[in-house]
Amino acid sequence: MTITPTTDRRRFASVRWPTIVVVAALLLAACGTSDGGSNAQAPTGGDDQGQTGSGEPVYGGVLRVAHTSVPTSLDPHLATSGFDHYVLYPLYDRLVHFKPETLEATPGLAREWSYPDPQTFVLELQEGVEFHDGTPFNAEAVKINLERVMNHPDSAATADVTTIDSVEVVDDLTVQVNLNRPDTALPLILSDKAGMMVSPTAIEEYGDDLGNNPVGTGPFSFVSYVPGESLVLERFDGYWQEGLPYLDGMEFQIYTDSRTAVNALVSGQQDFATSIDAPDFDRVEQANGVELVVSQTLAFNRCTMRFDLEPFNSLEVRQAMNYGIDRDALNQVINRGLGEPAHAPLPTTHWAYPTDVVPVYEYDPERARELLADAGYPDGITIDTVVVTSERDRSMVEAMQSQLGAAGITLDVTVLDFAEASPAFRERDEFDMFCVGWSGRPDPYQTYAALYSSQSSYVNPYDEPEGLQEALDATVAVEDQEARAEAFAELSQLVIVDNALDLHVAMRPGVQAHADRVKGYVPNLYGKPIMNEVWLAE
Repeated sequence: MTITPTTDRRRFASVRWPTIVVVAALLLAACGTSDGGSNAQAPTGGDDQGQTGSGEPVYGGVLRVAHTSVPTSLDPHLATSGFDHYVLYPLYDRLVHFKPETLEATPGLAREWSYPDPQTFVLELQEGVEFHDGTPFNAEAVKINLERVMNHPDSAATADVTTIDSVEVVDDLTVQVNLNRPDTALPLILSDKAGMMVSPTAIEEYGDDLGNNPVGTGPFSFVSYVPGESLVLERFDGYWQEGLPYLDGMEFQIYTDSRTAVNALVSGQQDFATSIDAPDFDRVEQANGVELVVSQTLAFNRCTMRFDLEPFNSLEVRQAMNYGIDRDALNQVINRGLGEPAHAPLPTTHWAYPTDVVPVYEYDPERARELLADAGYPDGITIDTVVVTSERDRSMVEAMQSQLGAAGITLDVTVLDFAEASPAFRERDEFDMFCVGWSGRPDPYQTYAALYSSQSSYVNPYDEPEGLQEALDATVAVEDQEARAEAFAELSQLVIVDNALDLHVAMRPGVQAHADRVKGYVPNLYGKPIMNEVWLAE
């Protein structure tokens, strides 16, 4: 079943509290990252996913995927949604991969890397790799791609590579990245969109239309795309990792919501659903021939505010918003209790979680009212709010309406598809607040830089707090993880406590579901399904 998304401009004013049922145990994973040093082991496939299914992998078959988000672009450097990764991973391999359970950096298109000195980063590339169009993958291709990420006016990853000063070709398989300051986050940054390699031939041929003509080095190549409806991929026989992929292809069908996608899955029309909302957990668990997969992730629900305009140019108002929500209750509403209240942009198990800094804002509506009065709003305020169409985000905002109402804060809410909500808030300066999930990033520096730096495409222009950039830089100036954690604690003090630059709500579990015949799928801490090593049992 194919459903074309429609714009949803519904407004709601009442709260419907769902019944709370915990349906699965959250799988906890130790969280980590690369130390940025050399890694010379040869990859054994994808992102070290391994195999979870019984028996040997079987070749053949097409994986039918139910996906509930319209891609913003099939050009990885211009794609702005965290959900875009799901369709980009099969098409574009990355310079660096990661272990799914810890996000420790592992070899990808770069077989190893090193820091000869704090401001020089060297990549040694895999040999014999080709793009889908036959263009050789080499150091020149890496240089072209990284410079495109740095310089394209619409690049969504510019904030990730601000430390790169220049890129040099040392030889055909060696790239030297010259930095303007130390950056130990770079290996994991290159496991994300910034490290997704696009054919230089395609860049030259298609220009800004590359998003409709994607060409990478991934295990699957592009066949067709009907915007908002479907994406068809086929096996790339020239894939550089021997023996992969197992599938003949993938077919993504795009649905308007999780409920419709679940219907397609449990009825056998689809094999894999990339995201399951809490109200559907029970139905998937009870369905015959379907498996529910729940895991811890870096993703969280949040609302971002427009700091440059009233009322959120007031620190007291931002603090009032934070005191005005009950995160424990919201975690139950949107995650069935499978996530955790979010007091920082990281889960509590993460090595960079600022344990000594947070929590700061416990639910206290009376304190919120006092802060509003101090800010000059004794009679309360009304916030023009936009929320994306996902059921999880909408139910969160419905519950927040009731909680904030007790604090004298009224949310006037508009529901829009992400493709319309994002430019409305970030480009056209509509609405005071935007409630949308954040999918996390492999290295915590990326998350902090993307959410709070005035240079980020995810942040509306504002006068960022004094010392913010210096605090960000300090988190990537050292390699030792303990030293980095201390730097993140100082950064969190500045962002969360001193300036209240976010409205963190709840850490979000990763929930996917697939037919029993789907084998080899392993969820990852990043929370974005990588299906490159999946196979279909006979």
